[in-house]
Amino acid sequence: MTLRTLILRSLRFHLRSHLGVLSGSTIGSAILIGALLVGDSVRGSLRDMALARLGKIEAAMATGDRLFRAELATNLKAAPVLALPGTANSADGSRRANRVHVLGVDESFWKQAAQAPAFTNVPPDSVVLNEALAQQLAAQPGDEVLLRVSKVSALSQDVALTTRDGQTVALRLRVHAVVGAGELGRFSLQANQVAPFSAFVRLALLQAKVNAPTKANLAATDLVLRPPAGKAFRDITRPVRRLLEKVGIVGPEPLIPVLVQSAHDHANVQMWALQALNLEDFQLSLRSLTNSPALELRTDRIFLDPPAVRAALAVDTNAQPILTYLATLLRAGTNATAYPMISAAGAPLVPADLRDDEIVVNQWLADQLQLKPGSELELSYFLPDSGARLTEATNRFRVRAIVPMQMPWADRTLMPDFPGIASAERIGDWDAGFPLTHRKLVDDPYWKQWRGTPKAFVSLGAGRGMWGNRFGDTTAVRFPVPQSEIEKSLLTALKPADFGLVFQPVREQALKASREGQDFGGLFIGFSFFLIVAACVLVALLFQFGVEQRAKEVGTLLALGFTPKQVRRLLLGEGAGLAVLGAALGAVGAIWYARAMLQGLSTVWRDAVGTSDLRFHAEPATLAGGFVGAVLVAVFSLWLALRK
Repeated sequence: MTLRTLILRSLRFHLRSHLGVLSGSTIGSAILIGALLVGDSVRGSLRDMALARLGKIEAAMATGDRLFRAELATNLKAAPVLALPGTANSADGSRRANRVHVLGVDESFWKQAAQAPAFTNVPPDSVVLNEALAQQLAAQPGDEVLLRVSKVSALSQDVALTTRDGQTVALRLRVHAVVGAGELGRFSLQANQVAPFSAFVRLALLQAKVNAPTKANLAATDLVLRPPAGKAFRDITRPVRRLLEKVGIVGPEPLIPVLVQSAHDHANVQMWALQALNLEDFQLSLRSLTNSPALELRTDRIFLDPPAVRAALAVDTNAQPILTYLATLLRAGTNATAYPMISAAGAPLVPADLRDDEIVVNQWLADQLQLKPGSELELSYFLPDSGARLTEATNRFRVRAIVPMQMPWADRTLMPDFPGIASAERIGDWDAGFPLTHRKLVDDPYWKQWRGTPKAFVSLGAGRGMWGNRFGDTTAVRFPVPQSEIEKSLLTALKPADFGLVFQPVREQALKASREGQDFGGLFIGFSFFLIVAACVLVALLFQFGVEQRAKEVGTLLALGFTPKQVRRLLLGEGAGLAVLGAALGAVGAIWYARAMLQGLSTVWRDAVGTSDLRFHAEPATLAGGFVGAVLVAVFSLWLALRK
């Protein structure tokens, strides 16, 4: 008779006495494997939610408050989207939803849904709601809803000189359909376990309503961008080669990035068709000045981004940065004037050696405030970053010189197109986000004749010290000598990544985040640690009690010539058999345990995971690993008991 045969017969003979050990092993295995299955289920549910919010989308380019041409997305075989924040109300006003994602889309967007919706485009004057928003508003197809969407503004609301009234537009639309998760109803680039409130409207309609014609701020594609290699791409022009080097595309040979339909290679997702870009995609414009032969680089965001300024100066070292800002008050003794423009620049607008505490004034201001060289002048202004708080600061300057009302100083183009200011016929008509507290000191005759022509000039360092902010410290860059290739040179020097014009592998990132999130398996093993230990102690005690009841049998085996080591192996073999059977039964019980835990996480413990949308998932590797782990834990407990 072999040891294996003896173990099997002993298990069968002592079956009733082993039931307690088997029960304890089953309970411990169910808890251990069940905790691991909870981790699988949470990770699987997060993965499902990540894939549901992206549909077929592989990569996306999101620029936030920056806008690019919708045509650019189309040229790159991507769906253009204009995503803006808003609110939604039911037609009777009884229900409301805040933090609504209002998305302007076209038919190319719906083609990227995992399940094709019943429509291919949103009809005019209609809206498609996702299930979460439709439930919040109790809306069904055919009902009317009121969307209030934030308008696109040239200046952020965090800037002091920006219009604060009338920044939203109302859209009364009829619900065309309600889309579920499989139809991109949960579309979002942000990982969030709670379904967002989303309203999808026609792209052209939203662009027209928010004053952003032909614009988008998001591009989504189900194509992966990667560079092809080969001899056909070796002979490219030198400007394109420099452009590729600027954005960090390196390799043994120059590569032109193109779109290819592949769902496997995300390594080069940031490389894309750079030749499709123009200055408008960077929200930049290059214009010829009417009062001088110079060219000027501007932005409808008022403040040029520092990378744009660096690129302009790299193209032409003689380019002149200019910063023009609004002063609230200029005071010299008892004389004062309100709301003049002040420019900060270098020569020839100011002397090359102008100190930061000196100022140059024009003849109009000198006559108005009775100034002369050496006079002291107080300049008050709103801190640009103070937003609606409108924090005011004052600097003191000494008049260095008085300049005549002629070029280059009498230049109204030095003023940026401040929203609410540039188009006003008189200062009293300004709508610039601040009250005109010095209304009696406004100089309407000057505004009528000279518009936004600066009344004074300071050094560029002084201006940037006063008015530089996180959006930029330059409002224009002037190129004194026009160049035919200036725009092409600028496009070569600009780095798309500095302006958010870069695709991100959103699907890969979403899947990675779902895998690398909180280890709920380990977390629940920790929560269940005392239960597992208690089950192991119970197994060991019951097994030890059973061995003590078999003292005569052990004595007989020893008398027959069995060594103590062989007896321990025999008893440990019985225990291992019980552990294997208990782990197998526990694996079945673990499924019910995991389902019960998921039910608790979806209801009473919902705050622990932030969602109720949890589904049961079980990976074969987890079941196998849990099974082996449960057996080893039980055998180790029995081994400790046998050592006594």
